[in-house]
Amino acid sequence: MDKILLMIISLFAGAAGVYFFLQGKQPGVTDTTPVVSEPRLINALETTEAYSANALVLVKERNFFGKENNAVYVSQWQQKVVIGVDFTGFDWKTVSGIGEELKEGGNTVSGTIPGLKVLHEYIVKGSEKNEVASRIVNFDEDKVLGAAAAARRGAADSCSRDMILYRDEVVQHAMDTVVRNLSAAMPLDAGGAPLVTFDLHFENEAALLAGIAARKAGGQGPQSCSGVEYIN
Repeated sequence: MDKILLMIISLFAGAAGVYFFLQGKQPGVTDTTPVVSEPRLINALETTEAYSANALVLVKERNFFGKENNAVYVSQWQQKVVIGVDFTGFDWKTVSGIGEELKEGGNTVSGTIPGLKVLHEYIVKGSEKNEVASRIVNFDEDKVLGAAAAARRGAADSCSRDMILYRDEVVQHAMDTVVRNLSAAMPLDAGGAPLVTFDLHFENEAALLAGIAARKAGGQGPQSCSGVEYIN
């Protein structure tokens, strides 16, 4: 059975801000015009860290004098996945509202930002465990079943990544984290409300939400990434 532990994180990686453009209309006179500046989110922003416990069981069936006598190989490991948004090379000028003067009543910054994705993936050191749970005569369980398990590891890891990424709470928290970082340097009105609000969407947000809905309906994606497989 799969076990997935989500750790919600929000690493501060810079913020949007309001800068002051100085322009002298008359000699010796300087006016200040607040402008919504280009954000300093220029690198990857990590939003969720997850650990999954994965397991594969490979079985070689054999009947011996009418009795079942199977070889069983068990492979277990823990996978660490980091979800986030990579802003490297992103042109913030493509987002509406960036570079505009601050208006009375506030501004809205809206548009599409890079997609939410897996930024990093690791096998937790020391978590791998491979063992033969049952042996049969004249069969090399470690060689045959071990190789079969290794060949299926990639698919199991990919499955776990999708089960972590395609979650409502992961997508929502990621956007909340982006907006919180962007809002950190924004000014407030007299009542404490932000003068700049955000209406942003991930590049792959529609696909993520569609995938989440399909999984909830049971129409797409496995409910488990671990399992038992019989080898001929």
